[in-house]
Amino acid sequence: MGTGISSVVATVLVFIFYLLAANSVKSQWEHKLLINPLKITTEANGRASLSKTQVFFFTLIVAWLSIYWIMEEGKLVPLNDSIIMLLGIAAGGAGLGRVAGAARFQVTGVNLAWTKKKKWIEKDLTRVSLAHRPKFSDLFTSDQGFEVSRFQAVVFSVIIGGSLMYNGIMIDDVSQFESFSIPSTYLALIGLSQGVYVGGKVVGTNFIPELNSKLDKLRELELAFTTAVLQSPIWQNASTGERDLWLAREKAAPSQYTTYMQNATEAAEIVNSLTGNKIDSIRIQPELPPV
Repeated sequence: MGTGISSVVATVLVFIFYLLAANSVKSQWEHKLLINPLKITTEANGRASLSKTQVFFFTLIVAWLSIYWIMEEGKLVPLNDSIIMLLGIAAGGAGLGRVAGAARFQVTGVNLAWTKKKKWIEKDLTRVSLAHRPKFSDLFTSDQGFEVSRFQAVVFSVIIGGSLMYNGIMIDDVSQFESFSIPSTYLALIGLSQGVYVGGKVVGTNFIPELNSKLDKLRELELAFTTAVLQSPIWQNASTGERDLWLAREKAAPSQYTTYMQNATEAAEIVNSLTGNKIDSIRIQPELPPV
C-alpha cells in the first residue's frame, strides 16, 4: 500500500484511540470534548501527571508506527526490545507513582464518611474543583516548585519520541524499523527520572496524617458538644421552636462550641488545600441533637 495511504490510516486510527481515551475521562470535565491531552493524564489532585503523560506520549507514537508498518507490510512488525523497555519504564513509573500517591493519601474510613456526611467533600480528599486546569508547567513542577528531574524527563522524552518517530517514518525498509534501538544510556536517564519522580511523591508534602488526627479529635468534640447541649437545663427547658444553633452555642454549651469550631476551622483549611474547594462556613458548624 502507498506510503501516503498508510500514513493517513495510521493517523486516523491513532486519533480514534485518542478520542476513546478522552471519552473515558470526559465526565471529570463537564462532558466536554477534550483537545488538551493533559486533561486525559491529569492526577487526582488536578495537576498534569508526568508519568501518565509519558506513557500516553510514547504509546501514541509506537501505535502510529505499528499501524503504519502493518499497512505497509500487511503483517505485525516486531518491535525492538529497547522500545518495549521504554514503554515498560514509563508504565512502571506511572504505576509506582499512583501507588505512592495512594499510600500517602489514605484517610481512615470513619473520617472519610464523616467528611462526606458534613458535605466537605463529594468523592475523595484529593479531587480538586473544575476551576483548576492542568497546565504544561505541571510537568516541570511539584508542590516544592521547579524540579530539574522532571525537566530532564520531559526533555529526553521528547528527544526519544521524536527520534523514534523520525526513524520510523524515514526508513525505507521494515528491517531497519525492527532493528531501531534506543541507546541504553537514554533508557537509563528515563528510568532515573522516573525513580526520582516516584521518590518525590513518597517524601513530598503530606497533610493526611495531621488531617486524620484532627478529624478524630473533631468527631469527639462534636459528640462532646451535642452531649453538653442535651444535658443543659437551658436546652431541656426550651421549646422545640427555640432549640436552634444560636441557643446551643450561646447558652447551652458555649465553651464546647468554641473548642469545636477552632478545630473544625483548622481541619477545613487542610481539606480545602487538598481539594481546592472552599468549605462553606455553614458546613463547618457542629450537628445539633435531634429536636
